[in-house]
Amino acid sequence: MSVGSTLGILGAALVLGIAAALLYKFVQNKSGNNSALTVTLMILPVTLTFIILMLGNNLLVAFTFAGVLTLVRYRSVQLQPKDIAFILMTIAVGVGCGIGYLAYSVLFAVVFSAVMLVITFTGVGSFSRSVYQLRILIPETLSFDGVFDDVLNEYASSWRLCRIRTTDFGTVFEMNFSVKLKKGVDRKEFLDKIRCKNGNLQVTLNLEPDETKI
Repeated sequence: MSVGSTLGILGAALVLGIAAALLYKFVQNKSGNNSALTVTLMILPVTLTFIILMLGNNLLVAFTFAGVLTLVRYRSVQLQPKDIAFILMTIAVGVGCGIGYLAYSVLFAVVFSAVMLVITFTGVGSFSRSVYQLRILIPETLSFDGVFDDVLNEYASSWRLCRIRTTDFGTVFEMNFSVKLKKGVDRKEFLDKIRCKNGNLQVTLNLEPDETKI
């Protein structure tokens, strides 16, 4: 393969990688994007393409080598499903460019981008972050039955009391709720109103992994 052809293939892989990184930043804008992963998405296709070109027809070795490098880098990082999808997409694009299927690589990138944009704008796949675990500490002198109902009804579209228990040798009650907040809710304002009712004790709002609980 001539130098010109090699540079052309590597350039195409780099362009597709940059496009994937920009798409990732766009679709993850609200939930927070991983800056290290963004850089990886830019360089992974061209790196994988170069490895395949250097190893010639030994596609299995090239793919395994690049896959191991990616897994080693992110073995201890908690990735979201969309993060993994983008990594697989850039690997596929790199493989396609490396074996000379530039048109198919571009077509796949376009189809993938369209699917991710549809998911982003429609919310398909439950990528929203509206369901939380709410933990409220209450002094033993406070009657907790229904004390937070008005606040929960104001800020949550649905909620459920999951558990009540005592802590700190019975001096404090702990209430745990599963709460689905309304769209556009100010979470600080929500927590402040709860603190006004629980004697300013600790209130914790954690992202709930399973949004099907409500």
